[in-house]
Amino acid sequence: MTRMMIAAAASLAALTMAAHAQTSTPPARGCPLAPPSGVTCINGGGSTASQNAYVGLPSGTFGGGELYQYSNANPGVGFSYEGGQSTPAQQAVRDNTPSSFTGNLSESGYAVHFGASESYVNSASPLYNYVGPNHPLPGGGGQFLQIPMWATTDVIPINNAKMTFNGAFVLNDNDLCGIFSGLVTNWSQTSASAKAKAGTIKVYWRADNAGASASFQLTQHLAAVCTNSNTKPGITFKLTSKFASLFPGVVTPPSDGTTKWSIPVGGDGSFSNFAAVSGSAGMADGVNNDATGSAIGYVSPDYSAIAPSPIPSGKTKQFTKLFVASLVNKNNNVAYLPNSLNLSLAMSNPGSATISGPPSVRTSAAAIQTNWAPQISTPAKGYPIINMSLLFVPQCFASQTVADAIIQVITNNINHVYDNALISSGFYPAQSGGENTWGGAVFRTFVGNYYNLNLNINNATACASVTKR
Repeated sequence: MTRMMIAAAASLAALTMAAHAQTSTPPARGCPLAPPSGVTCINGGGSTASQNAYVGLPSGTFGGGELYQYSNANPGVGFSYEGGQSTPAQQAVRDNTPSSFTGNLSESGYAVHFGASESYVNSASPLYNYVGPNHPLPGGGGQFLQIPMWATTDVIPINNAKMTFNGAFVLNDNDLCGIFSGLVTNWSQTSASAKAKAGTIKVYWRADNAGASASFQLTQHLAAVCTNSNTKPGITFKLTSKFASLFPGVVTPPSDGTTKWSIPVGGDGSFSNFAAVSGSAGMADGVNNDATGSAIGYVSPDYSAIAPSPIPSGKTKQFTKLFVASLVNKNNNVAYLPNSLNLSLAMSNPGSATISGPPSVRTSAAAIQTNWAPQISTPAKGYPIINMSLLFVPQCFASQTVADAIIQVITNNINHVYDNALISSGFYPAQSGGENTWGGAVFRTFVGNYYNLNLNINNATACASVTKR
């Protein structure tokens, strides 16, 4: 679910807008190419789901593909964020290559300080070979850090004549597996048939060339609950940010970003009801404005009516009526709306998760960055699609100003400075407290170095002999 710099934007949004004190008009380009005198630039990007959270905390501005803003609290800090770049964000952080992005940040003159994504680093990730100590990033900065920030999700928006409020439809795993595999094509075939207007279901899916966090979150759940009996033959769901890669006959698009993934229509007409879109806004627009009036998709909560105050503000009216389904949790057979309360319930009851809680900060497990991402595919209670927004950063920065700004983002999040803005977007704020909570463990490991693991940002020992970012 949910739009950009995952942690640096959040903090800088809390720090935002001010070098208006130094200049009344921000540069036309991103921060590094034309910064005002005395401004330190922090640059990165990531998923559109993270973007809203970071840019809108609490008073950022959102504009198209690239965000540029200053900090009111610290006029010496500027911030640029490239949205819709979840998987490229991992590669950009690894190699310090702005060219991994596709917008203005791809121009020369930028350093990459952070990435934001709901797709955690796993064996298929560009950062996988740098998940432990003594594996410095090729682009400098020492090893990379994967820092969980707050819980998020995919909501399932529906366009149907009888969908008049959030939760009007209740769908179960059989419905989800059937619809998103192409087995179920009409509302009359679903468990919600009594409440839905019958008709062919237009299935909107994310075709972003580089992949999408929303697809990653959805397929994490589908891979755990879909079976041969509830899925179209020939489709096996597995964890991926590239939804089309699961379907037969798909052609991998070129890496230059000029084309998107496609799901070919089968000879029997299979998948003719599938429609490709790009970005969270594209998904919300597609479902909301579907010409057939019979559509479904998956998107972060801030692009739907479930969020009390959808942001950015320019999207509020557009998505006010993008209502979402309640989903049945198979473990207790209870239907849940994807609100902050039910995300909290899922995080607190992770079930048989691969990784349900933070690694022990007193052992070497904390040094392995793959241990820092919750992997909850079927929670025992709560909304069944659950994930964590993650901040990717190098450990070592040449500028202490950059390091301090990122540390402040993390600290403010753990101290619940952003709670109201997060909840209004449909996210669940990070837990703080003891070392066995995500927030407490993050602070002790990446900020405070409580147990001398030397994993905190700009740790003098870890950063002494590496090239800093």
